[in-house]
Amino acid sequence: MQSETGKIDLAGLRMVPGDGQTVEIAVPARQFKLGGVEYRAQPDPITTAISISRTVGDGWAFKLSFDSVIRGECARCLEPAQLPVSVVAREVHRVGGGEDLESPYLQDDLLDVESWANDALLLALPASIICTKDCRGLCDVCGERLADLPDDHAHERPPDPRWEALRRLDT
Repeated sequence: MQSETGKIDLAGLRMVPGDGQTVEIAVPARQFKLGGVEYRAQPDPITTAISISRTVGDGWAFKLSFDSVIRGECARCLEPAQLPVSVVAREVHRVGGGEDLESPYLQDDLLDVESWANDALLLALPASIICTKDCRGLCDVCGERLADLPDDHAHERPPDPRWEALRRLDT
């Protein structure tokens, strides 16, 4: 079964406790910002697989999985970066089970896969996205990309102003 709306109508699946099935659904990939830098997930739309299980006591168990590539700017050197990401997330919903057992993505038998997939993707990302694991970033003086500069690249630093009073004693 494939849904076109970004939501799955669980009532329409007519599942009884113990039943399970997998549903594929394509969800649009949102643009997002990390550290002020814009990124986009690809492909767009992202095809997700949702494993749905009906549990005893009018509950549900869900497993979301998909693969994506995040494209944007390297957080260190500002060159293009891409990061492959595999997302696997689980949710459990049991009416009256308390905050830990009630999924925020399930409202009135509609599972909001689009919101869940985008939230799960953001949670699967590292704190910063870089072009290569050994990216050295930019020179803090001239702003050039360190990977493009020789290993002995250096700038003469101005004297530390805290020593100015001692320098005046010599004159």
